[in-house]
Amino acid sequence: MAYRSNLADYKGSGYDRGHMAPAATVDFSKSSMQESFLLTNMTPQLPGLNRQGWRYLEAYVREWAEDRDDLYVVTGALFEGEVVTIGDRVSVASGFYKIVYDPSSSDGIAFLVPHRDIKKAEIPGFIVSIDQIEEMTGFDFISAVPDELEADIEDDIELMW
Repeated sequence: MAYRSNLADYKGSGYDRGHMAPAATVDFSKSSMQESFLLTNMTPQLPGLNRQGWRYLEAYVREWAEDRDDLYVVTGALFEGEVVTIGDRVSVASGFYKIVYDPSSSDGIAFLVPHRDIKKAEIPGFIVSIDQIEEMTGFDFISAVPDELEADIEDDIELMW
């Protein structure tokens, strides 16, 4: 099938199957946990990113979710420059983004993470404005809030929450 990955694509590739929606976050039901392991929720990630920096960023988001009311989280992959593939044409992202929006405080934080080995201490260095990710992706992430508030949230570069 065109544009469909399978486990064989990852075998011997040197890449992990990196979750976009982390299994530890969707553990509220057995089926949601199982569905997080579908390949439609995976993208090739270097082990030094997936098992280190990205894992810690996901853990921070879970902590923030416990401390705050509701959070909206958007995660995605970026494909810039020459596209590398594994297996049968599975594209490897050049980087990843994660946007976290807290509607109760009208606050948001965004991360733009290059696809390389990342240490936990480096994570705050990847904070960017939501506007920057919108420019790179062409998406409008917090469009449901009034324009003036949206602009204020999206152009802000937060400190680590």
